[in-house]
Amino acid sequence: MTEFKIINLPECESSNSLLKERRGTFGPFTILRCLKQTQGRGRWGRKWFSKEDKGLTFSILFPIHKNDDYIYYPMAVAYSVVKTFSELDIESEFLWPNDVYVKGKKICGILNESVTRGSESFLVSGIGVNINLDKEDFPEPIKNTSISLKMILGEETAPEFFFKKFINQLYSLIDENTALPAVLNFLKRNSLLKKGEKVKVRVRDREIEGVFEEITENFRLKIITDHGEEEFFDGEVLRIENSSD
Repeated sequence: MTEFKIINLPECESSNSLLKERRGTFGPFTILRCLKQTQGRGRWGRKWFSKEDKGLTFSILFPIHKNDDYIYYPMAVAYSVVKTFSELDIESEFLWPNDVYVKGKKICGILNESVTRGSESFLVSGIGVNINLDKEDFPEPIKNTSISLKMILGEETAPEFFFKKFINQLYSLIDENTALPAVLNFLKRNSLLKKGEKVKVRVRDREIEGVFEEITENFRLKIITDHGEEEFFDGEVLRIENSSD
């Protein structure tokens, strides 16, 4: 049975970077939690904003044994975040492949990075959750598009409380791939994207516009473009407001 090894550090530059660099020392299913990250990273080279004692930032090292693991583990992480909010009576929505929103504002970001050395492959999932931040804590560019648990509940929550609930959710999924249908159906029900919605998908050096169709059985994003159907394993999704809205 899988067991997580949890390591707490008072400070680090980036839990994702440190976990990748020292994966051989830490080993599979290590969870590295940094109480303060000085150079937290988001996707596409962006910085992840966090504030000591007000956020929750940690990374998880997953071993990759087959191709499906690359997408299942990130989806299991997203499921566990949304499920944890649900346990707190908070309705959250999943923006494929790695963001969680409450009331249309971002509350959690997930950064997935793969590492291959020789015959071994790993996936590092970095999770950042806004716990006790006030609106004025967020920098100007994201002040009006971000939200925290405190802003929703009107009171502070111990980061450790959310962390333990999340780990319990994730733990129940790792050893059972029979949980895959449950993860898929749950994320579909809680998808921020709705069928028929216009989207733009950024993949490496290109952007593709289309209409969201579904999250497929293998967790890909399917959109309908002018040239037919396209499925994406990874990418950044931007929602496009209809001119009639």
